[in-house]
Parts: sequence; C-alpha cells; structure tokens
Amino acid sequence: MTAAVRTAALAVTLASSALVAQTGKVDSGRPPAGPLAFTATEGTWIDLDVAPDGRTIVFDLLGHLYEMPIGGGSATALTRGTSFDHRPHYSPDGKRILFTSDRTGAQELWILHRGTYSLEQL
Repeated sequence: MTAAVRTAALAVTLASSALVAQTGKVDSGRPPAGPLAFTATEGTWIDLDVAPDGRTIVFDLLGHLYEMPIGGGSATALTRGTSFDHRPHYSPDGKRILFTSDRTGAQELWILHRGTYSLEQL
C-alpha cells in the first residue's frame, strides 16, 4: 500500500442488514434487528489498484468494492449484497474492473463495467 493511499481518508458509510448489533452473542440465532450503519475511516487486509489514469483507486473492504479519488475523499460503493467481492484490478484501458466473488456459490472471476456497473461472469 502506498503512502498516498494510507493517508487518504477512507470515509465510507456502510449499511448492511447482514450485520447484527448484539450484546456479545455473535452466534445468537436472532435475526437482524435492522441495518447497522457505521463509518469506516481505515481498514486492514485491503486489496487495491490504481486506475490507469492515476486519478482513482478501487479497493475492497468488508466484502464489497469501492472506488474513490486517489487524493482522498468519499468512496462510492460498486458492489452490494451478501456476496464476498474482493481483489479488484482495473483493466489496462480503465473501463472495467476484474474481481473475485462468491456470488454463485464458488470463488469465480467477474468483470464490473465502469459507468454502467453491469456485471459479467468469466
């Protein structure tokens, strides 16, 4: 991870109905009470890539992909849902993002088309 990326504020607001705010019982059989919203200002075990034009980065955080300006600022969520999306890489022309996901039940490669946000399985 570069120093510029480390110093960039990862101001990401996340909401996930899969996360449950519980009082210490993580294995409870209770269903989620509702979405849990929080702001992440840093993360660990993050894969990232710099766009070919050098203006944006794509990274994974908590199983979703995000994109943000390389100088810092707010991140935009690129993926959602219960799948675990990770290891994003820009295509050489910057029009697509290759990533790994378990959205079909197995770890497979996917392409996210920037601009339309459509997905294509490889």
